[in-house]
Amino acid sequence: MSLYDYEVFNTVVEQGSFNKASRILHVTPSAVSHIIAKLEEDFGFPLLYRNRTGIALTPDGEKMLPSIKEILQCNEQLNQEISDLNGVSNGIVRIATISSVAKSWLPTIVKGFKEEHPNVTVRISQGSYSEVADWINSGSADLAFVTGAYKGNEETELIPLAEEQLLCAMPKDKKTKNKKHITLDELKDETLIHPLGIDDEIQEYIDKNGLISGYEYVFDDDSAKLAMVEQGLGLCILPELSFSADRYDVRVLPLDPPGSRKLFLAVAHAKFTAPATEEMREHITEYVEKI
Repeated sequence: MSLYDYEVFNTVVEQGSFNKASRILHVTPSAVSHIIAKLEEDFGFPLLYRNRTGIALTPDGEKMLPSIKEILQCNEQLNQEISDLNGVSNGIVRIATISSVAKSWLPTIVKGFKEEHPNVTVRISQGSYSEVADWINSGSADLAFVTGAYKGNEETELIPLAEEQLLCAMPKDKKTKNKKHITLDELKDETLIHPLGIDDEIQEYIDKNGLISGYEYVFDDDSAKLAMVEQGLGLCILPELSFSADRYDVRVLPLDPPGSRKLFLAVAHAKFTAPATEEMREHITEYVEKI
């Protein structure tokens, strides 16, 4: 068994496929298959189920994965500290993010970071609230932008970043009683475009105030919601950041009563944070403090 064997196993699990893992690792699928088979032989039990659609972890594989990820994280930290002592700043930082942050903050954050640390590789994965939570909780990401509804674990550190107002997007010609806000009474008979069952502050606001009508259109992506609103197909409630990057011909008003969403930076395995990850963490917090 070697660190490379663990890296191959972890990559296969993250990609859900031998072929995809082989492309990332720049080896043949048969080489990946051979390494996994040898690892299973050394362990004395199977780690993966193989099927036509891909792979899945066996119960024993699920038990081994967290320890393997921790070994790889410690090795990355060790390599980065060695590089730092030699005057070379390199490494890999894996960031998981929701769409609103990906479109508004991240381009500027990554550009500034790369100017200061050109040898550090930054990998970004964008997903839904639940996907981002899974990536940071499993250690597949080093840092993640999450909301106040995120449920982490004891190994994850949460750094408060911002609290943003919830706003309502509506068709341009939509009339409201007040030009400064839209009330609950005006929303209760409207079609709301928002995923059912998503555990976030927007869903909490909808549930708390009894806004349950509509839902003919269900999207995770903020841009898709705004495009539907622009065509007069419904209304949607989104945080301020969603409007800073998207430019749609819609009317936007605050809610009455008001609502808000909190944003946090989640740090996986905070006690084993590698130097490059620590640099990115500080860069992100400094950026948010200035905006």
